[in-house]
Formats: sequence, C-alpha cells, structure tokens
Amino acid sequence: MTDKLVRKKDINWAVRELDNGCIESWEQVQICLLMDLRDEMKALNQELRRLNSLMYCSNTIGIPHTLKRIDKRLATKLPLKKGQP
Repeated sequence: MTDKLVRKKDINWAVRELDNGCIESWEQVQICLLMDLRDEMKALNQELRRLNSLMYCSNTIGIPHTLKRIDKRLATKLPLKKGQP
C-alpha cells in the first residue's frame, strides 16, 4: 500500500512550546516561519489585488487624456513666452 500525499491548504500546524515559552525544536521553528510567510504573502497579495483593481478604474485610465486636454486649454489661454520650457 502506498501513502497518498495530500496538500492541506491554509492549515495552521500546532507547535509545541516548552514551559519557558521557547519552541521545542528547530523543525517547529521552520514550520512557524513558513506559516508567518504564508500569512504575510496572503496579505500582500490582497493589497496588490486591491491596487490592481484601482489601476484599471475608469477614472485612473482617463487621467492622461484629461491632463492632455488641460494642457491644450492652458496652451491657448496662457501661451509660453520665448525661452520658457
């Protein structure tokens, strides 16, 4: 009989602590580190998804067009003098 490997998504593993609050072994420290990294990556991924949705908002996409329109209107009303950038 062969062992079947199963991935358990988002599971938190129990880690034993000694009486003084230290973690029992280095293997368990690695498990804790992996759980912390997973949680940080999930939070970062959520933030990036939120920012990505804002980038494709119609208001954000229209900014370059609006700035060009403002620039054209200003150029007709306030022409630059010679020697100005």
